Amino acid sequence: MTKIKATNKEMLDTLHGLYAVQDLKGVKFAVAVSKNIERLKNELKHIDEASKPSPEFQKLMTEADKIEKDEKAEELLMKLESENQELIDKRKAQLEEVNELLEEDIEIDLITMSEHNLPQDITAKQLGAIIRIVNN
Repeated sequence: MTKIKATNKEMLDTLHGLYAVQDLKGVKFAVAVSKNIERLKNELKHIDEASKPSPEFQKLMTEADKIEKDEKAEELLMKLESENQELIDKRKAQLEEVNELLEEDIEIDLITMSEHNLPQDITAKQLGAIIRIVNN
């Protein structure tokens, strides 16, 4: 294992990259990917929890989605927004806090792998998404 220092956002990007390559073949590769996914999910779960909209905001979004897209839609959406400005402001503040969390630095032990353990059919895009855990 290797200690990796990065921001929460960079580690979240790595987690998404690991999800994107988890169907590629190779035993050592699969073990490293699976263990790293589990570690990163545990390390970043506080961000997932912090980003969840409140039930009230979810209800508001459902109402907004139901508005027919016609000439009255903009007027109805503006009315809905003005009637729920406090709820919308709370959501904006919540998302600002999440953005601050994403910029925080973390240090985490991850399993790194050498280039020769990578699957032959990995693409440059897939490799770029997990490059933090690949040794030269």
